[in-house]
Amino acid sequence: MLILDDNTITVSPFAGESDICPSDNSANDLHMVLANTSIQFTMRNFYRLAHALFPVPPEELSQMCRQGFDDTLKFLQKNGTYRQVVCSPLDARMRHPQCATHLCDPVA
Repeated sequence: MLILDDNTITVSPFAGESDICPSDNSANDLHMVLANTSIQFTMRNFYRLAHALFPVPPEELSQMCRQGFDDTLKFLQKNGTYRQVVCSPLDARMRHPQCATHLCDPVA
């Protein structure tokens, strides 16, 4: 993973110590470093690795993409970079939790 300076935002599809990554609520603190990326040893990460190697149904792939979007929003909101969530018309139709609670404005 290329890190240019202190302002570099690191992203990983695996739970670990990257700025934007899934959070697996695990008491396990074991990590391995692969390609300069810290990856936590969790069952969910093994599941993600299996799905990175073998195709998944489109619905499941869509869920994984949505999780990455949500992880990014959490990071941006936590760091005060982004306060308002903007949902697409598709999100509103799919009843995404943040759209359903009116925390965001649908974009036409």
